[in-house]
Amino acid sequence: MRIKRWLGILWISCSCALSASACGESEETPQQTDPAEPAGDAPQEIGGFSISLFPFKTTVEDDGADVGGGYQEASTTLTFADGRQEPTARWSCSYLIGMPLRTLKFGKMDPVHAALITAQVATNASRTVMHSRSAWLPSAF
Repeated sequence: MRIKRWLGILWISCSCALSASACGESEETPQQTDPAEPAGDAPQEIGGFSISLFPFKTTVEDDGADVGGGYQEASTTLTFADGRQEPTARWSCSYLIGMPLRTLKFGKMDPVHAALITAQVATNASRTVMHSRSAWLPSAF
């Protein structure tokens, strides 16, 4: 259930970003050639974007005073590829992901756990968004 909620949040972010000016066509080698395929250094259970793409850093320390507290962020650029046409369309989008350090419901969220959740959500969202159109053409950005 928690992953579905995160998927919805990232889907909105990803959908908006795919049509935003922050995205651009790229002729460079992507971090990952196809979001539906496992990345070389991705843990087996993710089968997509690697947790190493999401280096969370604390931006607000948790003072421990309330039921939740603190905040962490990861800034990254994800590369997408649509190989359903020739030539393969590739583009990159920049993301800033934020997550609390501690919540009442989920307890403490260390950077590795935050990166794992984010990698799973980014992978699932990219698959869903990628297949929401028959093709992603440069004019779609």
